Amino acid sequence: MLRQLRGRKQIHSARGHIYDLDEIFEDLNRHHFYGLMARPQLTWSRDHARNSLGHYDPAHNTIVISRIFDQRKMPKYAVEYLLYHEMLHLKHPVKLRGSRRCVHPPEFQAEEKLFPELEEVKQLLKNL
Repeated sequence: MLRQLRGRKQIHSARGHIYDLDEIFEDLNRHHFYGLMARPQLTWSRDHARNSLGHYDPAHNTIVISRIFDQRKMPKYAVEYLLYHEMLHLKHPVKLRGSRRCVHPPEFQAEEKLFPELEEVKQLLKNL
């Protein structure tokens, strides 16, 4: 709540130079979530971050994808996977187990494995 009130989240645009996160979200929502997921704010990161490829910020209901993926040489399935992964965070919020946070529970991991190009994107991310 405090983070939301401070309002320091910089939201740029869902439309990148190559990829439009709004369009990709709608395709993923229809295909994987039966069109039932409410769209959060979507934005590309301010810079070409390599240490954070994407994240979901529940305080601002925002998914941020690293601008490093908004280029011609990057396959669309890489952007789709990152957005899909962050959408799963919407569906499976962080849970506390004792004093530990469970960010990727078994249900999350099972759904993540349903992504069609999972092996290809894992290899791409490993080589990034």
